[in-house]
Amino acid sequence: MKRVIGTAAVTRFLPFGEGPRQDVLTKALSGTKTVSILLIKVVVATAIVLGFSVLAERLGPRLAGILMGAPLGALISYYFIGQEAGPEFVAAGTPYAAAGMTGTLMFTYAYYRTSVWCTKWPPLWNAVAATTVGVGTYLAFSATIQDIPFTIPTALAVIVPAIFIGSFLFRKLGDVKVRNPARLSFKLLVIRASGAAFLVSIVSSLAVALGPTLGGLLMAFPMTLLPTMLIVHLTYSAAHVHAMLSAFPVGLGSVIVYIVAVSETFPRYGVTWGSLSALAAAWAYLMVLPLGFKMVRRLKG
Repeated sequence: MKRVIGTAAVTRFLPFGEGPRQDVLTKALSGTKTVSILLIKVVVATAIVLGFSVLAERLGPRLAGILMGAPLGALISYYFIGQEAGPEFVAAGTPYAAAGMTGTLMFTYAYYRTSVWCTKWPPLWNAVAATTVGVGTYLAFSATIQDIPFTIPTALAVIVPAIFIGSFLFRKLGDVKVRNPARLSFKLLVIRASGAAFLVSIVSSLAVALGPTLGGLLMAFPMTLLPTMLIVHLTYSAAHVHAMLSAFPVGLGSVIVYIVAVSETFPRYGVTWGSLSALAAAWAYLMVLPLGFKMVRRLKG
């Protein structure tokens, strides 16, 4: 940069970090970081959905349904949202995410009932109808509660009874074994991966843009559950999805534990250690869950 002093021109160099070149460099680095985060989201989301669909094939849909309650989708999204918007932003949206999980349960029941009502339809149209009604139910519920000033206790007052109601409604759905698992061809892998990657990337990115309230509600969207259900539905049958849903409400408890833990751990310990602490609490719930099942069986016996 040049200044004129008298008749002489004096060159002044801008400090490091100023000027158009540095602005371009900063934007380029910021864009690179955004692309890196997006790629990690895609890879991790793909691994989760593929893993759960394979579990449904190898170990049975019911077990996969319990494990689908593990907060892996929330773990990915909250971690990257925390990196982008800060831990306080994530913590502010957790009451709405917890309450919004009721909408996820309503989504699963609407999907189940629609697939039963449309039994005579071809599998593709059956799945499309079930998805449309399920997502519509979720969105309608989210729109209804968006203006309620939720806290963690009031959110738990909504979701905990919903989990018990969901478990009751799905109690008669039995397990189904996958006798002839589909071969994981390249085409099938691409289809499975693209749905999961698209939903996780879009939902987590929108959550930052919409703010803590709407973003928190959006975090409850079944971004990894829905692609897994569609994969199992179209690869095998609606009955296999029903078997998966039979145990989902109970498994969802671990997501609620994770969300409640995040509301405390993120502001105190930051994104990384907060995520690990909350994940430990959620997995502790899943470890204790079989003991609860054994106690119920003994009481029934």
